[in-house]
Amino acid sequence: MFKTGSLAGGKGVSETTTATLFVVVGEQLSAANKNANAIIISGNFLENIIENIVNFYINIMPRYVRKGIIAICIIAVVASIVFVKIYIYAPIETTESEEIVSAGDKDSISEMPIEIDKPTVDDSNFVDPRDERKYKIVQIGNRVWMAENLNYKSANSWCYANKDSNCDKYGRLYNWEAARKACPAGWHLPKREEWIDLHKAIEDEKPCIPKGRGGLSKEQLVKIRREEHAGKKLKSKSQWNGTDDYGFSALPGGMRYHTQYNNSGAFLSLGSIGYYWSDHRFDKERVYFWTFRSNNDEAHDALDYNTYGLSVRCVNDEPVPDNKIKESERPNKQDNKPECKK
Repeated sequence: MFKTGSLAGGKGVSETTTATLFVVVGEQLSAANKNANAIIISGNFLENIIENIVNFYINIMPRYVRKGIIAICIIAVVASIVFVKIYIYAPIETTESEEIVSAGDKDSISEMPIEIDKPTVDDSNFVDPRDERKYKIVQIGNRVWMAENLNYKSANSWCYANKDSNCDKYGRLYNWEAARKACPAGWHLPKREEWIDLHKAIEDEKPCIPKGRGGLSKEQLVKIRREEHAGKKLKSKSQWNGTDDYGFSALPGGMRYHTQYNNSGAFLSLGSIGYYWSDHRFDKERVYFWTFRSNNDEAHDALDYNTYGLSVRCVNDEPVPDNKIKESERPNKQDNKPECKK
């Protein structure tokens, strides 16, 4: 391809040779440029396809076809959601009864009703579904009360002197915040007014008025009579000096002493005083509670720190309508009347 002249003779490259050289170089550059363009086209192939499809969809495809495609996509999405909700995340249905097959006889099938977190109550007992503990209950006036101290273990509750045997006998001692949450569903910590109503239900007996009280009025004598007997009639006979005429069985469970000024956590007054919380706050630190004492027959409220550990009696949420109260359950039944003091 190349024609060369004599270099020794001082002659340069011929014109033909020079022209041929430029042609060859040009051909090589052209080939390289084509290869580069091919690589670019190959690298952008997917992008070009997408661009062409979008251009076709927007500028060429008829509008009604586009609307149809959109509708189909929406229907597909909705159908997928419905399918997932119904067939994948469908809740497991439960019935009120289960069929239980006896291990010994598979043909013997019976239905057992299933109750979840529902308390069991009969005429005289209540079963706490949280721990299956059974409590006696009693109706006084138009309220149903637990006739035993609550013994449900929770945070900020204690057995007296940290002995389980005291919990079994007297129930647990709770600080006020724990006491407000301790009663099971359908029951609550008594309000101060409910304690007063309980007291009044006992006081509403028709007392006989003794003679020779120093000229006191009838109202004063009635008050004296009530103070002498209300607490005694609610206190247990077995643990201290009560008559327990209504089956309320108040117990001398004592207290756990704890305040912001003295956090010793000392236990006091077991066997001599029963302290019961009410759901009635007096101020930020103090709360009303009800007391029963061994040295007198009074039952009255008091006021002290909400950090104490005291006993809890729960009262049912639903009052008993007056027309549903049996005559034998009315507070002024004759067999509970106090005898007159001479």
